[in-house]
Amino acid sequence: MSSARRASDEPTSRFRGWPQPDTTVAFAGSEALAAALKRGQPEARAAFFDTYEPHARRILTHVLGPDPELTDVLHDSFVNAFRSVHTLRDPSALGAWFTRVTVFTARKVLRSRRRRAWLRLFKSDEHEAVWEPLAPDDVEKSHAVHAAYSALAKLPADEQLVFALHYVQGMTLNEVGAACELSLSTVKRRVKRARTAFLSGIDAGSLLAVLPEEEA
Repeated sequence: MSSARRASDEPTSRFRGWPQPDTTVAFAGSEALAAALKRGQPEARAAFFDTYEPHARRILTHVLGPDPELTDVLHDSFVNAFRSVHTLRDPSALGAWFTRVTVFTARKVLRSRRRRAWLRLFKSDEHEAVWEPLAPDDVEKSHAVHAAYSALAKLPADEQLVFALHYVQGMTLNEVGAACELSLSTVKRRVKRARTAFLSGIDAGSLLAVLPEEEA
């Protein structure tokens, strides 16, 4: 590992898939990559995409589920990042900053879908499917995943977001707060409400009923 990298380039976290900045070596770490991004260098954008695309895709998949628009939302996350990189105050925290950008992009999508769902109530000829079924070998798990995201889709957008980040993405409550720019107490309240609503909307015998205990 290059000695030029700072420890903050590789944050430790219990949630899966934190991006590893291997492709930033040519930029001598996150600070140099961030500076090149602010200058609009194409090679910096390519390196940024190579480094953070798996992380952003994982977050969006966990928040949105098996979604036909996921690739478009992923694209929007990077577009939003490139447009707003000038607001990055701490270049060494590039990964954490992009996590917030991705989370806010996902939240915008969730809120937009709530508005579209409301409008569809008045258009009987529209039958747009929000979720597409998965096709894994384990049929029971496939049904459980579909049921989970169907239940999540009934929650308010902000509650769906924190629930998915905490229980699906595996973020701690503190990490969810940092990603959503919310206080810990607010995150706890939203997770508690979402958990209660989620459990009330699924079958007691479902695989989904065994939800991890809330974090203290």
